[in-house]
Amino acid sequence: MTGKPHVLILGGNFAGLGAAQKIRDYAKDAVDITVIDRKAYLDYIPNIPLEIFEGRDPAVTMHMPLVEALARDDVRFVQAEVLGIDLDGRKVRLRPNERPGAPEYDMAYDYVVIALGARLAYDEIEGFAEHGHTVSDAFHANRLIDYLKNHYQGGPIAVGSQRFEQGTKGRPDWLPTALAACEGPPVEVSLALAHWLETRLHRVWCGTGRRMMSALADARTTLHPGFGADAAVGGRQRVVSSG
Repeated sequence: MTGKPHVLILGGNFAGLGAAQKIRDYAKDAVDITVIDRKAYLDYIPNIPLEIFEGRDPAVTMHMPLVEALARDDVRFVQAEVLGIDLDGRKVRLRPNERPGAPEYDMAYDYVVIALGARLAYDEIEGFAEHGHTVSDAFHANRLIDYLKNHYQGGPIAVGSQRFEQGTKGRPDWLPTALAACEGPPVEVSLALAHWLETRLHRVWCGTGRRMMSALADARTTLHPGFGADAAVGGRQRVVSSG
C-alpha cells in the first residue's frame, strides 16, 4: 500500500462495484481501494432469465471479468472468501480461493464497505435438488432450460419467491425489515416462461394432449410497493387476468 487511507470493499457485484466506482470518483487518488470477492467476474443476474429463454448461455454472455475493469480505475482486486471482520482491529479475515488449500490472512483497512449480497438457501428447501429450479445463476438457469427442453412433459408449474431473512444473529431496531429481496423476478420469469412454452412447445402439446398450467406466488401481497398501492394492485390484477 501507499500510506493513503485504505478502503476495503467486501463484495464484487452491483453494490460493491458501484461503491468502488463512486469512492474513486469522489476521493480521486487520495485513497487506496481494494475489492474482495470469491469470484473474479461480475455476474449480471437480472438478465439471466432473458438470456436462457432467448437461447443464450448466461455463463458466456452475463459474466464480465473484474480484474482489468477495476484496474482501469486503479482499484485492486483480491479473489478470496471473506471469513470475518474484526471491527476493533480494523481488519478482515480472508482465505484466497484461486486454488484450494490456501491459508487464512488478515487485511487491514481504514474504511470498510460491506456489500457481500445475500446467501441463498436452496440447500435448506426439502426436495429442491430433485424437483426445484431457479434462475439466480448460470448453472441453475442452464439446468432449468435443459429440463424444459428434454424432460418437461406438461403439467403445473409454480413460480414464486420466498421471504427475505436479514441475518440469523438478530437485527438492530433501526434497520428496516424487507419482506422480500426482490419483487420483479417472479413476474418476469412467469411471463417469459409462459411465452417460451407457448412458442416452443405448442406443437408437442397438440400432439400429446398435455397442457401446461402456471401459478405465480409472491412473498408479498403486491408486486412492488415502490410503484404505489394502486399501480401494484393493478399490475397483479393484470397478471392474474392474463392467465
